[in-house]
Amino acid sequence: MDKLTWRNVNNSRKWRDEKLRPLTNLLVRLKVHPNAVTFLGIIFAFLASYYFAQHYYLFAIFILLHFLADSLDGTLARATKKENVFGEYFDLIADRLAEFFLLIAIYFVLLDYYVIIILGLFILVQLVFFSCKTKTPMVFSRTWLGITLFLIPPVTSLVPFILSYKLALTLTYLVHGSFSLYIIILQIQYLLGRKI
Repeated sequence: MDKLTWRNVNNSRKWRDEKLRPLTNLLVRLKVHPNAVTFLGIIFAFLASYYFAQHYYLFAIFILLHFLADSLDGTLARATKKENVFGEYFDLIADRLAEFFLLIAIYFVLLDYYVIIILGLFILVQLVFFSCKTKTPMVFSRTWLGITLFLIPPVTSLVPFILSYKLALTLTYLVHGSFSLYIIILQIQYLLGRKI
């Protein structure tokens, strides 16, 4: 990742460490391992995706719990001095699984094969990223995707004459696909060692 991305990640970590300190301290006293919190985040992401089309409130609860678990795992690892390479990779993989689950949920709502193409692009980007030991450029869009899916039902219910639910989902996966194409171009530039 580039310097700007790392600076933003580090600033975000400092903010989360401060805001989540009481909950982190509780987890430290309970001797909860950071990887257990990461695994719980994967389960929450799966449940959020499962309930996405069926029950908005359960989706909202589970996606928020996923984001909380995703914030807590790193905070807990830093607080307990258990930061390690495995935990970093496990967290990255957990985030990518959450993104994958959310894209699958969009597919099952729309039944649009273009979502499968976007999933293929997403998988290609992840394969290059992880096969290059996370050295290639990357834009992490899981948080954007989760927040967008969280906001679509209330927004489309307020202005259905402007934006329908299906149109909003279609725009969401198309924007996500644009992120994937952009990342593929950055990764090609990185791998070739020159600007295109």
